Amino acid sequence: MLNYFDVKDGLIFMGSVAFTTLAGYWLFGVNSLMWTSFSSMFTYSLYDARPDRSNHLYVFFLMMIIMINNYIGYWLQLSWLFYVYLFAISCFFDITYGKDPVLDRAVRYIIMLSTIGTTLTSVSYELPVGYLIGTLTVLGVLFVLHLKNYDFTAFRNGLFSKELYTSKKHAVPRAFIYSTGMFLSLLIPEFLELGRIYWAPLTFVMVLNPKAEHVFKNTISRFAGSFLSVILLMIMLATGYNASVVILISFFVISFFLPTFLDKNPVLRSFGVTFFVLAMTEISHYWNDPVYSPLFERLYETLIGGLLAIITSIILKQVRAIQ
Repeated sequence: MLNYFDVKDGLIFMGSVAFTTLAGYWLFGVNSLMWTSFSSMFTYSLYDARPDRSNHLYVFFLMMIIMINNYIGYWLQLSWLFYVYLFAISCFFDITYGKDPVLDRAVRYIIMLSTIGTTLTSVSYELPVGYLIGTLTVLGVLFVLHLKNYDFTAFRNGLFSKELYTSKKHAVPRAFIYSTGMFLSLLIPEFLELGRIYWAPLTFVMVLNPKAEHVFKNTISRFAGSFLSVILLMIMLATGYNASVVILISFFVISFFLPTFLDKNPVLRSFGVTFFVLAMTEISHYWNDPVYSPLFERLYETLIGGLLAIITSIILKQVRAIQ
């Protein structure tokens, strides 16, 4: 499962996360930590999407689009307009999937951040500044250490160079079915009045790619990784008064291993990302007063999103089989 880990990338990412979280805390306090840490992880993930690593300017451009979607979700809230927007983004993802791995990851984060935006009661300057701190820090460190030529290769080979839409058999009904599954992955948690409704659509888009490949295996792996991270965090919460300090230390340890986990099997990837996100949620929102609810919400919403992904994949395969 883990035959090696990348020390160099681990140190780069952990150092970048440490700097951004400290800078965010120094400037704005605990409330900004979630935005700086999220933007650091998203930036590195987009940069690492291609084996040859992507152009810094291209990643920055996509990160700004991701950040703007926080505001779109906040402005629309859980209105019918947001469901239309989510449906449209899902159709775009289905149509363009496979053209550019960096864009594929970015669209997933767009769906996640726009959905998170609907849960926000207010948006202050801490959000954009936190995003800029995280994004510019990670890109700056990677640029200096890797000494990559600053050109427009990624733009030429990425978003603006491909035919984003090519006529495929049953393309329209498949895009409609995929988007309907995404639609339901948000509607059902909202109808049930669950806590963090963004976990279900995030699971849906992560385990079900538009080609509907390995969905059941991906769902099991994602749930298993999430379950392991939740169990570990529950053990840490049980330590009592020092729980937040233990979680903070573990957060930086996981940050060191996360670049390696992202390139490994789905269980490790899910474990690393889930722990990273849940640990930062506990630190930024519940310092010295940790709660268990985000942990349980991650599990049952992951299950909802996974089940909908499996059902949708079965329907997509039936449509693909039609002559």
